[in-house]
Amino acid sequence: MQIKNNYLTRNPYFNDGKWIAGSAFKGFFLHSVGVGQPNPLVFIQQWNKPSYTNAGINGFIGEDVIYITAPCLETPGKVKRMPHAGKPAGNNGYIGFEMCEPGQIRYTGGARFTVRDKAAAQAYCRKTYQNAVQLFARLCSFHGKNPLQDGVILSHNEGGKRGIATGHVDPEHLWRGLGLPYTMAGFRQDVANAMKPKEEIDMTKAEVITLIDERINIALEGKNSTASNWAKEELAKAVAEGITDGTRPGGYAKREEVAAMVLRGQK
Repeated sequence: MQIKNNYLTRNPYFNDGKWIAGSAFKGFFLHSVGVGQPNPLVFIQQWNKPSYTNAGINGFIGEDVIYITAPCLETPGKVKRMPHAGKPAGNNGYIGFEMCEPGQIRYTGGARFTVRDKAAAQAYCRKTYQNAVQLFARLCSFHGKNPLQDGVILSHNEGGKRGIATGHVDPEHLWRGLGLPYTMAGFRQDVANAMKPKEEIDMTKAEVITLIDERINIALEGKNSTASNWAKEELAKAVAEGITDGTRPGGYAKREEVAAMVLRGQK
């Protein structure tokens, strides 16, 4: 997954000078675009115009790339306000991100859609889901937010039920319509899991030195090594001539061992 900046510099909301910071900054909304279009650049081209006054957004999530379209990972605790929720409470306290939707679906009215290749559509949504998890984990870490705290991460659907957004049903309608097991509760937990540090091995300095010495000795001594194919014939002859005993063929030889083998070979 790549994260790239592609700011909506021509969108009127990008240039209105409004930011969200401090205690006013509540968290993040997860949306989906509501049309079967998998390419984020299509939306960026559409939204990045002075005449586009429908909404603003801080990013689009595709299957291979995430485009950040307004500042949100530059200064901890401060983000560019882009109206995405349809109501002041959601717009003034949250920033939003749109997941693109698979090209295999076609909307027939409201949140209803048909699917011409369900497996492909599911595969696309699995990728955007995982990308969204990684993005929101990064956002929460950067801004010091707890994804499991109530109200930090919301879907547009949840925002509508809380009265801080319009009554949309995304993105849950998409997951449900494709028979995917995703929920917002599960999403928040996945974000929290993604924020956990990788498991580390706790070792003292002495233990590290001992481990390194052991590895070096194994390499030098060639324990449990076998002869390379190109040297097997010569090694067998050397053993037959009493030049070497044939053990640890992958190990390094000491000067005294080299001297002994050279002189034995001259006899």
